[in-house]
Amino acid sequence: MQRETRQVSLDDANRVKVNISFGGGDSEIEGSTADLLRGEFVYNLPDLEPVIVYNTRGKQGTLVIRQKSETIGWERLTTEVRSEWRLRFTDRVPLDLPADVRTSNGKLELGGLRITDLDLTAGAADITVHFGRPNSERL
Repeated sequence: MQRETRQVSLDDANRVKVNISFGGGDSEIEGSTADLLRGEFVYNLPDLEPVIVYNTRGKQGTLVIRQKSETIGWERLTTEVRSEWRLRFTDRVPLDLPADVRTSNGKLELGGLRITDLDLTAGAADITVHFGRPNSERL
């Protein structure tokens, strides 16, 4: 079993596109961190290791968070597979949030974040999306 915490600093970006691709498992997304991202990851297969890439061009940032392998072959796996992501994002800059959460259970508490674009794609997923606080940007 692997447990990791990863952080990505915001730097000078004044807007960030966050591309999330999560093949399966349990996921949570919420606000309340000074960093652009603070992620906690639990996984027990090398293919489920998170890959995080952050680049900026001018004041625009692009953050990609995905599992190491795009094709896990979930139909072959047993219930002993563990893949858990807990992602916290900053509320200091507007976020575009395209998320692909294929076979997963998830809780997304997006209240208080500054989301300008939300594009959620889900396969065989049980996802709950909440806005417990107002979104301060036009969505």
